[in-house]
Parts: sequence; structure tokens; C-alpha cells
Amino acid sequence: MHNQQTSIGNVPGDRWPSSTAPTRLQTPAISVFGPLSVVLDGHTVQLGPPRQRAVLAVLLIEVGRVVPVPAMVDRLWGSEPPQQALASLHSYVSRLRKLLSSWPLPSGSRLKIRYQPPGYVLVAPAEEIDAARFERLADEGHRAARDADHALAFHLFGAALSTWTAPPFEELAEYAFASQESIRLGHVRLSVIQQRAEMAFVLGLDSVTLPELESEVNRNPLEEGLVRLLMRAQYRMGRQADALRTFERTRRVLAKELGVDPSLPLQRMHADILRHDPALHPSQEPPAAEPKPLLLAGTNQAPEPTGNPDVRTFVGRQDELRALVAAQPVTWSRSGRTAVILGEAGIGKTSLLQRFTAMAKTNDAITVQCPDMQGMPAFWPWSRILRRALEVRPRFMQSLSDEIRRVLGHLVPELAPDSENVPEWRANATPSAFEFHDAITRALAVLGQSPLVLVLENFHWADPSSWAVLRFLAGQMAGSHLILLVSLRTFLPAHDPNLRKTLAALLQQPGVEVIRLGGLSRPETATLAATVSPHTGKPDGEIVAALHERTHGNPSFVLGLARGLSDRTTPDDVRLMIPDSVREIILERIGSLPDDVRAVLDMASVLAEGTPRAVLEDMIDQAGIMVEAIRLAQRGDLLRPQTAAGGSIRFEHSLIRDVVRQELSEEAAVAIHRRAVRSLVRRMSPEPDSFAASVTAHAQAALRRLPPQDVLAPLIAEADRLARSFAYEPALRCLELASSLLADHDESGCAGFHLDLLARQADIATLVHGTGARATMAIYDRMDRLTRLLRRAQSPVSRVGRCLGMLCQGRFAHAEAMLTCGPGPSWSAGEGADAVILHYVRGVRLYSRAHFHDALAEFNRALAAGVPGTPRLHGCRVHIALRCWQAVSLWHCGARGAARQLVRRLQDIITADQSVVPAERLATLYVAAMLAVLDGKARQALATAQPALRLAENTGSRIWQANLTLLLAWARVRTGDDGDQVFEAARTALVTTRRSGFVLIRMLHLHLLADMEKATRRSGHMERVLHRVPTLATGSGGFCRTSFRDSGS
Repeated sequence: MHNQQTSIGNVPGDRWPSSTAPTRLQTPAISVFGPLSVVLDGHTVQLGPPRQRAVLAVLLIEVGRVVPVPAMVDRLWGSEPPQQALASLHSYVSRLRKLLSSWPLPSGSRLKIRYQPPGYVLVAPAEEIDAARFERLADEGHRAARDADHALAFHLFGAALSTWTAPPFEELAEYAFASQESIRLGHVRLSVIQQRAEMAFVLGLDSVTLPELESEVNRNPLEEGLVRLLMRAQYRMGRQADALRTFERTRRVLAKELGVDPSLPLQRMHADILRHDPALHPSQEPPAAEPKPLLLAGTNQAPEPTGNPDVRTFVGRQDELRALVAAQPVTWSRSGRTAVILGEAGIGKTSLLQRFTAMAKTNDAITVQCPDMQGMPAFWPWSRILRRALEVRPRFMQSLSDEIRRVLGHLVPELAPDSENVPEWRANATPSAFEFHDAITRALAVLGQSPLVLVLENFHWADPSSWAVLRFLAGQMAGSHLILLVSLRTFLPAHDPNLRKTLAALLQQPGVEVIRLGGLSRPETATLAATVSPHTGKPDGEIVAALHERTHGNPSFVLGLARGLSDRTTPDDVRLMIPDSVREIILERIGSLPDDVRAVLDMASVLAEGTPRAVLEDMIDQAGIMVEAIRLAQRGDLLRPQTAAGGSIRFEHSLIRDVVRQELSEEAAVAIHRRAVRSLVRRMSPEPDSFAASVTAHAQAALRRLPPQDVLAPLIAEADRLARSFAYEPALRCLELASSLLADHDESGCAGFHLDLLARQADIATLVHGTGARATMAIYDRMDRLTRLLRRAQSPVSRVGRCLGMLCQGRFAHAEAMLTCGPGPSWSAGEGADAVILHYVRGVRLYSRAHFHDALAEFNRALAAGVPGTPRLHGCRVHIALRCWQAVSLWHCGARGAARQLVRRLQDIITADQSVVPAERLATLYVAAMLAVLDGKARQALATAQPALRLAENTGSRIWQANLTLLLAWARVRTGDDGDQVFEAARTALVTTRRSGFVLIRMLHLHLLADMEKATRRSGHMERVLHRVPTLATGSGGFCRTSFRDSGS
């Protein structure tokens, strides 16, 4: 978010030295936290491929200092750089210079990369680099701490941490230099967190740092300094039991992982907590202004701390609040009510309940927060309610029987009866689950004899025994004055059967209402954002629209993003914002998901929006996950279906998608991209164009770490499958896509694999475009480049293919020279496959000059020399291709009966032989139709060419479609159909034959078109056509003129 403003503190004005008064800081232009990014004048600079980004990272780490070229090469390529490393480095630097100087910095200056012997230096203000600003704020915080200015140090450390948005250089983790810098900055960050906690201790702001310490200890369980600070903060917040559990958990981890005991400082902290050492409550400096906690109605007790010191402004929720308030008069008539508040994390459940309890017209209200903690004792929320009830109504236990108090005494020792009132055998007996349920319910019934509000927040974290009590209690509410308010997160009942059972049981009871909290409306979003935004007044309409779109009206998300708004924030900036506070909410939310559901979210986060659901289902099937996991994610309001987008799945929040995606390790993301390629190809075939863009994006991401053979295998397999079913055009597009993805990897050991792929591509391109087409010849050019890169002799596939292409183009001398003078053994002197090709080339050359008898002799020699393994001729096996040429040569030699007999024999072969491919059928039918044309038999040509054209259309062979279309056009004109549509089809087909590069066929087609125009008296067109014939190829028009003279056309 370019130019986003960040406050570095909220200390009252008299707490700041005049020289260090809080200022608003522009968001740095260069960010290394997370993916490396540069934003200049509102434009996100596209930094190019990974290694080019790594070059910038090397210069950023040493900003303002010269980095020698050898050092840069070593950091980028290691100890064994390729030969072209220096050239590549200079190229990367040149591109970066151009990119970084395209737009100015806010100061008007521009980023520069200068060459200064012996290397390069990046010239950039330190304040425009987020990592540099982070370290500057950290240093200033340490200085303030040494000067005993605790308030200033606390807020400087907070500002430094707010700069850290993600681990640095995330996408460059494979480079050792980037990993080392990330580790160094991580140590700086840990020192900042620890020092900030020390300042909070002095200032009495432990509630501010407690969530941060809990998160860091979860990430770094072996950092005993952090654990010690967490225990102290937990103890000071009234959570002594949590502090002791933290110590025990750390002790077990240290013993298991390292085989050691806790350090002496950690043991001393444990001992200090056990004896309630007064040193844990020092005299505090006046803290920064903090909001006062909301008092419970009718008591002087504040709600239990939630770990979040921010009390939100209450916006919206008027309908829900009225529903709760309306339930109160009902309870006065001894008809208890239960309300279940459902909603996602941050949606405002706590705010609504606090607002209601503040307004409630009751003498007392008790609120209990259920923490997210492993090992919570059974019935813990209910024991907390009973303990608080002793404070609110201490005499209520006088109304309880000794038996009930005996049972409850196992939960709240203060409720235990005098020992003389209970037999010893009974006092020592452990109550059953039913006895606990009954005793808790009876105690609450006594409490409910006068109006009372019980609030159970985040009850989804409670233990199953407590859920069972809730189910039991909901059926016993009649006749009480109780209002029971329970808040649950939406997604947890979706995959927890016990919690789902509890919710279902509640809904079946009378007097139970479910209130589902959705997002705030757009106007409400604007109002809430205005309470924390640096703007004066509400943000403008476009910003509000983007804010609402990004957050879906979730109040916590709105507040988190709104704090980062500035006067220069654009809607596009808003759509990319992920504040730390929002990230933590989302991570906590998804952290409790089952592994299968989390895996589904990981995969969905990588897929583009609008990707069909079938693709995601195929991906999770590859991972061995049941499709039920998708439905669980939907029921939990994490994913939602979109029927309008072809049955696709999308995230309920783009924020959740972005956080999930950023939390993926590079290895995990690459594996998902590879799986996406396979699923897209399998699920979206047979039309490659429908998945080309998606496959390209996923394959490029996977190719950064995985070998091309592995990533592109599904694409190549799909091309093979399509080719086997004779769908040549889509098969060719699959291979073209695979080849384009390999283009940047030829120098990384993939050239051999690419060469094999191009050979397949050339075979199919011959059938689709034609042997002499420019597109086909370009494939041979790429093959030759790769053979030079591999220092191999020219590929036989390329040499034969190029030779046949030159032959089609009428470059007969070049084609023959390639065979007789090429590298390796002489083709002119050899036998077998080499002789077949040479005789074929000579035969076509003679045929083009109307030396039909000599041409026929060469074709006969080629056929006699044919051996297994001879390359196909234009997609046909040698014996079929040569017999086609024999047939037309016989016709020109005057043996027209023999020509027709040979064609009939060929037709019998393609009918009986199961191994015949479409190209061979098309060639045979084309020759049969052409002989009918030369004989002037239009109806016979029509009958032969029509089914052949359908076959060409089904296989996607454009060249055969064009060839047959021209024969059909001639036949239609000769049978009386001389409309403009026929001529238009013929001219369009002629354009395709020109692109195919087959000069001889094109000349024949030009004469056909000329004959058509002559027959319909379109003399102007005919003259222009005939004028072009001699210019096509020197000496190549004889057979055409002879053909039409002999046929009488």
C-alpha cells in the first residue's frame, strides 16, 4: 500500500520529548517483508523472474555499499556458476535499472543502480526500505530503553513490529544469502519483542503484549526468554494457572527435544509465581491512555480479560440487539431464554454481548470467556460461573442441599459442605457425569430465581463435558429468570460432531433463539472505519467500497484495514492490505481446522478465482482427501460455491485466501501447483484453450523447483491421448503450450527433454499446418538450436523434416543438397531409409517439371528401397505416400486406367488396414478426388471429397481441410453451383494452402480456381490468378499446365 501512513505511538503528548514527537510515516516504497516488492508513485513494479529479483535483494541487503561482481555471482549461482553468469548478471541489472527508474519516490528522487568498481551499488533512501526502517526503529527503541524512557521505548518497539508484515525475502528462501539475512532480522525481531514486553511490565501494559508473546512462544517454544516473559504477563493478568501450565509445557518440550531442564531464570520465575512474589507487581509508570473495561450490569466486576485491549466502537447490530433486549421481559414471567450467537472470528459477537450486558435491566450478569487452550479441565466454564456467582450472590449456596454442594465441591472447593454433614464414603466418591449435570443445573436454577444474565463467550473452546451440560440445561430453563447467551464460531460446529450435536439439541428446545451475525452493511462499514481512520470524517465512496469488498463487513477486519488508510491510499491498495491484527485473527481461526479442511484451503488458495469445482475435487482426490472436506469448509463459511461461474468454489473472504496462500511454504505451494496442472488438464480437456492460461500460471510456479518432466507430464500425456484419437489440432496446442513453458529452462539441463518434445510437436504440426508451413519449419529451427546447445549432430527428425519442408516449398536443390551433403554418412550413397528419401525428393522435383516418366521411375526406386523405420512422408507411411505419387504420375504418363486401379487398391488398403491413420486416409481420398477432377468427373469428385472433408474437420487438419475444400469448390461449380459463397470458400482455402508452404499443391489449386472462374465467365479474376502462377517457383508450373491441357479443362 503505497504511501500508507503508520503511527508510531499513542502516548499522550506530555510523555514525548519534543525531539521525538510522534509522526506519521509514509509506507516504504521497497518491501522485503514477504514477497519482495517495489511500489513507486502508486505503481507496483513488476520485478521479473526469480533470479532478477534475487539480484535486487543482494543490492538491498548492502544498500549504499558497493557489492563486488564476483560476490554477486557467488550469492546468485554458488561456487559453480554457468559460463554465461556474468552476461546474465549484467542483463538483470540493466532491466532493474530501467524498471526502478520508471517512477519517482515521494521525495521526487529516483532509485538508482550504479556501477562503481569493483561492482554495483543501490542508491536508495533507507527510509524507503521497510527492513531498514524496522532496524532504525528498533535501535531507537533500545536507546530509549537504556535512557529509561520506557513509554517512548515501548511505542518505538511497537512501531518496529508494525513494520514487520511477514518473514523477509519469502520467495527467495532457496538462496543462502537471503536465508541468512532473514535469520538475522528474525533475531532482531525477537529482541524487540522481548524488550517491548519488559517496557510493558514497567508501564502496566501487559495486556497489550500478552497476545503477541503467546503467538511468539507457539512459534519458538524453545526460546526460554520469551517463555519467562509470557509467564510473567499471564500471572499479572490474573491467569496464574495458565502461567504454570506454560512452564510445564516448556519443561516437557525442553526435556523431549534437548534433554535439559529449564534454565535458572525460568525456574526462578516459576518459583516467584508460586509464592506470589511482590516483585511481579512493581510500581508502574503512568501508561498510555487505555480504554476502561465495561463493567457488568449490577456489579462492580469487569469481564475477564480477553487479551485484546481494544474496545471497539459499537456500530450496527440494532436488530440483533433489539432481539436480545426483547427477551428480558419474558424472563420476568419465569420463562428462561437462551440465545446462541453464531458468527466468524471478529464478526462482533463479543461487542454485541458487551453492549447488551451494559444495557441489561437485571441486577447481575456473569460473563465467562472460554480460552483456546489444550488440557482445559472438565466443566471449567461452569465452575467459573459458580465461582463468580459466589462473588455476586454469596448467599445462594445456602439454598443448595449438601448433596449438590458435595458434587459441586469437586469443581469449586468453596462450595463443598462441612465434612460432618456428609458420610466419609460419600464424600470420597467421584460423581458421575449425570450427577455433575444435575448439580450444575440445580445450582443455576437457584441462581435463576431472580433475573440473571449468563454469558458464555467462545463456548466452542469449551470441553465436551461442558457442552453436555449446556444441552442438559437448555431443557431445564422453563420456570427460571435466566437469560443464557452463548457465542460460537460458525466454522467449528461444521466439523466437530460433539459441538454440532450440542447446537442441534439447543435448536430443538423451546425458548432458544439463534442469532447469526453477518457482515456490516457498506454504510455501517464506512461509519466504523471513520472511528479509527487517520482521515477526518468517513473515507470516500471508492475506498469504502473496496474496504467492504475486502472485509465483507467483518468489524475486526474493517478496523484493522481502516487503521492503515492514508490520504494517498487507493482502492487497489485496500484490496492488497493484510494488517498483522487481521492476519492473527485468521491464523487463529484456521489453526483449529482439521488437517483435511486446511489442506483443501491450501489448494483452493492457489487456484484462480472461477476455477471449476471439479478441478479442486480432482486435486484433493490426488491427495487422498474425501470431497466431504470441501463441504465442511463451505459449512464453516470459509468457502462458498458460485453457480454463476460454472460451479466454481471461492473463498468467503479474499483476506482468508491471501493469508492462507502466504502461509504456504514454498515446497508446499510448488507441490500444489504441480497437482493443479494435472487436475486442470484432466478435468478441462479436450479443449486446451480453456485451460491454457491456468496451466501456464501453475506450471511456471511449479517449474521453479520441480523438473519439467514431472510438471509437464500431464500435458504431454493429454497431447498423446488426443493424438491417438486423431484430434490433432488440440493435441498440437497442448504440445505448443508445453514447449513454451520449457523455453526458459533449456539451459538448466532440460534441452534433451525439450528436443524430444519438439520432435512430437513437429510430427503433429505437419498434419495440422503442412510440412512446408512456416510454423512447422520454425519447430525445426528450435530443434537445431537445441542440438547446438547440446553439442550434438543435427537431429535426424529435424534434417528429414526440414528437407521435406524445402521440397514442399519448391526449393528442390536445397532439399537434395541437405541429403547428399549433410553431416554424417552420405545419404546419396546409402541404402534403405536414406535412399527412400533421396529418391522421393528427386521424384517430386522431376514431377514438378512435368518429367512424369522419370518421376515415376524415382518413385518406383524409392518404393523398392523402402525399409521399416523409414520416416513418414507428410504424416503417411512410405508405401502409401509413394503409391499416391505413383497414381498421379501414371495418370500424367497416359496410363490412366492403371492410375485408377492403383487408387482403388489404396482405398481397399485404408478400408481393411486397422493401423491406417487419418493422414493416410485423407491422402488417398484426396488423390482419388483429384484424379476425378483431372478426368473432368465433377460428381465423382464431389462424392469422394465430401466424406474426406468431414474427416479432416474432425481431426483438426487445416491443410487437408483447405485442399479438399478447393476440390469440392471446383466440383460444385462444374455441377452448376456457381454462387459467391463457393468462390469465397475457395479463396479462403487458398490462403491456408499458401501458409502451408506446399507450392505444387498451391499451383494446382490456383489452376482449379482459374478454371472455375473461366467456367463462370469471371475473366477478371482468372487473369489475375493465372498471372501469379509462374512467379511461385521457377520451373514448377509445367505439370499444372500439362494437367489441365490433357484433361481438357
